[in-house]
Amino acid sequence: GLHRIVGDLLVILALLFEAGYTVGGKASLERIPPLLLIAFSVAGSLLVWIPAGAIAVMWYGTPHLTLDTWLAIGYMAVFATVGGYWMWFRGLSVIDASAAAPFLFVQPLLGAALGVALLGESLTWATMAGAVLILSSLMIVTLGASSREAELLVSEPPQ
Repeated sequence: GLHRIVGDLLVILALLFEAGYTVGGKASLERIPPLLLIAFSVAGSLLVWIPAGAIAVMWYGTPHLTLDTWLAIGYMAVFATVGGYWMWFRGLSVIDASAAAPFLFVQPLLGAALGVALLGESLTWATMAGAVLILSSLMIVTLGASSREAELLVSEPPQ
């Protein structure tokens, strides 16, 4: 229904913001080491998350967090956030942002695959059609880039 459409649009919006963040991050890597860039990003995100958390506490009260919950939060912070972004920016220091950005669209595919494998979610035709479109787009972008590089090498051989 409507909630699913809104959710899908929010995922697309998030991926577009992530692509912009990737391009901006690539430019920033020329001046700032990856871990410092991640620290700035996380600190900047607190400008949104602290007020959002305060509103949630006002509406729902203070949650009781168990040790397992704190360990899960720590894992997400260290491995998923810092580790993931550190690997992403290390990769960006080697390749061009325009080559890396299209691969952000693999995230929903991995999420869908993990949902099916770990949570027993159903694999719908719409999900499979989306997967085909994403993978086809990646193939076109990747093959298009390699054929342009080949044309450049033929027209202007390295000296």
